[in-house]
Amino acid sequence: MLNDLFLENRKKYLAKIDIEYRDFTYDLGINDQKNKHLKGGAYDVKKHESIIKLNKKIEIKGFPGDKIVGIADATIFKELKSKYKDFYERFKNDKLLKSYFTSNDEALSEQLIMCVLIHEFSSFSNSYLNSIWLKEIKKGNIHPRDVALLHDNTYRSDYASLTKIKGYYLNNIFAPYIKRNINRKEINNKRKNLHIVSLEVDEKKKEFEVFHGFKLFTGFFNGR
Repeated sequence: MLNDLFLENRKKYLAKIDIEYRDFTYDLGINDQKNKHLKGGAYDVKKHESIIKLNKKIEIKGFPGDKIVGIADATIFKELKSKYKDFYERFKNDKLLKSYFTSNDEALSEQLIMCVLIHEFSSFSNSYLNSIWLKEIKKGNIHPRDVALLHDNTYRSDYASLTKIKGYYLNNIFAPYIKRNINRKEINNKRKNLHIVSLEVDEKKKEFEVFHGFKLFTGFFNGR
């Protein structure tokens, strides 16, 4: 009975996926991984080019999040009998990428575009993307906590000091919060504006995970 229900809903899920757009995210994400080993500022140029390409796609199709391209799934194109290559097929001859890069299916979210945006520290507030976040949240194309994660990711570079970004959501495990004053009331108010639960709720969820071994956080950097 449960298996039948799964198969029925799986068909509905697969039917909604924009496979051409998903193919685009694979190209952008995997190329980003290859380009990050470039030196002499060449990677910065490639990242900027990727953001421009992504912005053009978003203007036409919306943000390529779970709703549009589906969640991480290493064999989804094979399941769809698509002409496009699946995740690992795309770099099977690249020894370096094979040694560390994974599709991270257990994250239960779109991963490749988030990876591109995480590497470009200015992605939250640059001139190409700064106006899309609330619009795309309202459309259901991007998770509010993914936006919060990208916002806080700005603090991982010097770019934050050059922008009007203020405060943070405490939703990025690699952001240097320890160097800054933590005002819980301000953070919770900021979270509330994006319909994100309070720090206290997150802390209780983490306690539950530790004591009961049940996973309550998913997404990129476990940001959801």
